[in-house]
Amino acid sequence: MREAFKPLWQLLKVALLLAIAAYPAAFIVQLFSKSSKPFDQYNQIIGHVFSTYWDWMIVISLSIIFLRSDLLFKTVEHIRNRHYELEHKRWVQTPYIAPLHLLYLLAPPGAITDDKESNAFDPLYKKVVNDFRDRVYVNAKYTSFEPDEKPGFWSILGRQVTSQLIVNTIMISFGVCGMLYLNLMTEQLSGWGKAFIPLVVFFLARNIYLIQAIRMAHPAKTYRRIQLQFGQEEPKITWRELFPDMPYGESILFAWRADCEKRQRLAYELSNKPVPVKMEFTSPGLAPKPFPAEEIPVWTENAERMYEDQHMQWRRLIETKNKQLEKASQGKVIAFRKKSR
Repeated sequence: MREAFKPLWQLLKVALLLAIAAYPAAFIVQLFSKSSKPFDQYNQIIGHVFSTYWDWMIVISLSIIFLRSDLLFKTVEHIRNRHYELEHKRWVQTPYIAPLHLLYLLAPPGAITDDKESNAFDPLYKKVVNDFRDRVYVNAKYTSFEPDEKPGFWSILGRQVTSQLIVNTIMISFGVCGMLYLNLMTEQLSGWGKAFIPLVVFFLARNIYLIQAIRMAHPAKTYRRIQLQFGQEEPKITWRELFPDMPYGESILFAWRADCEKRQRLAYELSNKPVPVKMEFTSPGLAPKPFPAEEIPVWTENAERMYEDQHMQWRRLIETKNKQLEKASQGKVIAFRKKSR
């Protein structure tokens, strides 16, 4: 929305600068002129404009001020972070990494804006790596081979965004009703009803920013990215496949090094220092190394065998339950066998 109104902002700035520049210019012309009085005429025009349109000038100024907001970027970050946390949580009881977690490890998320400082210090990737470090070399117990249900759309948005949408809609309705009540239908742009215009603009702009943020960070877009990256929406990739001696582990390290270099370069630029040939990675915006140790844990072989045994037992248990269900229903229920890795 801000980009859509950019030409209008530029036009208003140019008009204001020309009006300001014309004031001393008219004074100088009148000072050296004996016949024309452009400075007096300019003052009369300014006085007429202010006395006639002062209320509209206030309304427009307030409306422009209310349109300026960073709500769009904050909301996108909120939705993105909340979606990651919910996805991470629903896979935590399985022997697999959450697909969204792995996607962010392979393609580190950056800031929503092009601002250098935001890109140098955006905290999401650091959280993603810290969550990975806390789990990757842990011989954790798992209780299920299937993740919990996907979080719903409104659950991902959260109460904060949902309540803002509702409140903004109520306030827009209140502002429109106030205009209708104070003014006749034929003169909506005159009288005290115009005082509600900045109120309506403020809450309407906030709702537009929220809707645009939801569109940008919509969960469906994220799931499509996972599908494109892994060939399926819910790939089941064990933690052992993420160790540094495996292809996924190598890719995670490569992505981490590239992200560190990008952020450190931005940190040098922000401090107005030349980027040295050999960079020192000291920026507080850098994520720690994904693996907490260089050595592969000694329990790795046993953990792999245990996973295979438990996975086989789980499949047998599911098949037994399906057969019992089919038998109890006397053929009315047929359990479809789900392929598992």
